[in-house]
Formats: sequence, C-alpha cells, structure tokens
Amino acid sequence: MCGGPRDPFVVDTEGWRATILQEAVRRSPAQRRHLTDTPTGSPSSAAPSASSGFGGRTFRSLRHRDFRVLWIGILIISSGQWLEQVAISWQVVELTSEFYWVGVIAAARAFPTLIITPIGGVLADRYDRTRVLATSQLGSALCGAVLASLGFSHKLELWHLIAVSAGFGTLWSINNPNRHALIPHLVPRQDLMNAIALNSTGFNLTRSLGPAMGGLLLAAVGFSWVFTMVCAAYLMVLLTTLNIRTHTQTTTVAKESVLQNLKTGLVYVRRNKTVATLVVMGWFIVVIGMPYFTMLALFARDVYEVGEREYGFLLGCTGIGSIVASIYLASRAQIRNPGTLQLAIGIVFGIGIIGFGLAPSFAWAVPGLIVAGAASMMYLSVNNTILQMILPDAVRGRVMGLVMMQFGLMPLGSLVSTSVADVIGLQATVIGMGAILAAASLLAMRLLGDFRRLNLYEKLPEQHGTT
Repeated sequence: MCGGPRDPFVVDTEGWRATILQEAVRRSPAQRRHLTDTPTGSPSSAAPSASSGFGGRTFRSLRHRDFRVLWIGILIISSGQWLEQVAISWQVVELTSEFYWVGVIAAARAFPTLIITPIGGVLADRYDRTRVLATSQLGSALCGAVLASLGFSHKLELWHLIAVSAGFGTLWSINNPNRHALIPHLVPRQDLMNAIALNSTGFNLTRSLGPAMGGLLLAAVGFSWVFTMVCAAYLMVLLTTLNIRTHTQTTTVAKESVLQNLKTGLVYVRRNKTVATLVVMGWFIVVIGMPYFTMLALFARDVYEVGEREYGFLLGCTGIGSIVASIYLASRAQIRNPGTLQLAIGIVFGIGIIGFGLAPSFAWAVPGLIVAGAASMMYLSVNNTILQMILPDAVRGRVMGLVMMQFGLMPLGSLVSTSVADVIGLQATVIGMGAILAAASLLAMRLLGDFRRLNLYEKLPEQHGTT
C-alpha cells in the first residue's frame, strides 16, 4: 500500500483512489468490488439504494453480504456479553457479601484491554482477520462452557469467576481491533461511515435490552443454563464468522517479531500528527467524559434518592441517545468536515454532562443523559471513521488496537472521578468533567486548524446512487 520508505508515515487523503485501485489488482475478483465501486451482488441479495429513502440510506451497508453476516454476529455476541456480565456479577454477590469482589471481577475483565488490545491489533496486521476473529470466538465459547460445567457440578468458586472473567476480557481484546480492522474490507469507502455507525447501533441496541434480558433469564433458568446459552451464542457467532467470504492476506509484518510489529505501529502513530491526534482524542473523551456513566448508580441512590427501577431508566436514557445518534450518522451519505464535527460534538458532550450534573431532580437529569449518550456515541464513531478512512491497511490493526485501549482506560477514569467525588461531591465532579471536556474541545477547535479542515471526500468517485 506504500510506495516508498516514507509512505507508511503519511496520511494520504488526496491520492487514495490510486491506492485503492492498486490494492484491488492484488485481490481476487470476488474482493475487488469492495475496494473500487458499488457491489454487483445479485438483485435478491442487494438492499435498497440510498435513493429509495431513509431506510435504504440508513442501512445501506447491509446490502454487502459479508458486512451483513458480521453485523448479525455483532448482535449475537453483544447479547451474549450482557448475559455473561449480569450472571457473573450476580453470582459474585451470591458467593460473597463483600462489595470489593464485584470490583475485582470488573478489573479482571478490563485490565487485559490495556495489555492485550495492542497485541490483538498486531495479530490483525499479521494474520487473516477473519480467522483471528473466529479463534477468539471459539475461546469465548470454551470460557462459557467452563462456567456452565462448574455450575452444573456445583464446584463453582470465586476464583473461577475471576479467572474466566480475565479470559473473556483477553479474548475480547483480541476480537475488538480485528473486527474494526476487518470492516473496511467488507464495504466500499463511501459506505464506511455507515458501516461503523451500524456497528455501534448493534452494540447500543443490546446495551438497552441486554441487562434486563440477562436478569430475567438468570431468574428463570439459573446461572448454569445462562452460561450454556452464552456458550451457544459464541458458537453461533463463530459460525457466522466462518461464513464471511472476505479474507485478508497475511502481510510481510509476519516476518518480524510481535514486539517489532508493535514498535512499528507506535512509530507510525508518533510520526503522523493526524493519527496521533485521533488516538489521543479517543482516549481523552473516555477518561474525562465517560465516567459519568459509571456514576449513575451513585446519582440514583445519593442525589435523587430513587431505587433500582429508576436507575435502570437512567441507563436506558443514555442508550436511547446512543441509538438515535447512531441511526442519524448511518443515514448520512458523507460528512464533508468530520474534524470540525467531532470537535463540535465534544463541546455538546461536555454541555450534556454539565446539564446532567446540574439537574436538581431525577426528571431533570433525563435530557442531559440523552444528549450525553448521543454525543459520546457520535464522537467515537466519527473518530473511528476518520481513522479508518486515512489509515493504510498495513498498520490498520495496530492503530485500532491502540485506539481500543480506551475501554481499558475507562475504569481508570472512573476511579479518579469517584475519588474526587468523595472530596467535592458527585454533582460538582460531574460538572467539572463536563467543563473540562467542553473547554478542551473549544481549545482544540482553535488550535487544530488542519484537523478542522480535513476533507475525506474531495476525490470520492461517482457513487451511482448507492449513498
């Protein structure tokens, strides 16, 4: 993908079409259509074009068979994750009366994200991403089977839950960057933002329904059968992944060591101002902005003095905002100035968090949470879209691995914010978080002129009514 020794460290937003055509020459005829123009699938499998209305425009990426298969897998895997997390958390409460162990379980799942996700990105650049995905899903199915068998045999202990939670976290840290790095191979460039938005929509749909579904199933059939379902869900996802026809080729980076691959990825980010900016912006919003979500339970109990039902409603408000925002992004054909949009969304996100922090009652908190949920989803989706459209495929997995470390940083941000809240109070802490986020976005709007003027579509080819 790179024409000379300096090319891997230059974002090419002008000559991308030639790069795509060169990449297409190296691929099989079945894969070339994903890189050059609108797919030529059979009429029976093609979804409506963008010109057919809101539905055809919003879900246009689903007309590409392999992305449709991947998206179905996303719905299944995210549902399985909610079952898994609800059941494990409740089982910890059943096994011990100490709140500390609930935090240990959460840390056991989150910690591998910081350590393993960059390695998962290296694997995405070294090997066929479809097969790496399938391997991680098989491992997750085995983790579910282990807990189900321990539950049925009445031998389940606390350390089993900690170990398997760490296993789930490790496997997800491999899955996540590989899935993101695979998406650009499944849709043409003009549908990439739509595909990323639909990817987020799938996770947000199950986030809204998953906890309640997990609780109901746990009450109805018990821990062991829930993890039998988790195992079955991962096996179903494995089957859908094996049904993806697009395969990425093993690259020359496989000739180097994993550590050398990782170093090359870090050097690429360090030398590329735009990519480095996007990686840091993704980390920043998660550490400074997203801890509001983990503080909702404290707000429900200590500020609004409401119970579990109202707490669930607050969680649902953020999910509703995320779903609406993801559908809106998916309906857009393209965004001419994504850098400006992302920074503006950062300001709106900060304002939403401030509004939530200022809310004097439960009812007044709802608008702020809907805005915050919508803005956070749009911010991360636009961030990922810009990255995916400017990254050369040779380093895509490694860069996305660094970006996906953000989910491991979230517990760190929550730890800091709750510690500050112990000193100055919950509402003051959240208001401060929102103010920092809005002020930082305003400052970036002033300082990052090149980023604001970034235009990814100046040389976009004719789309023939597909977007």
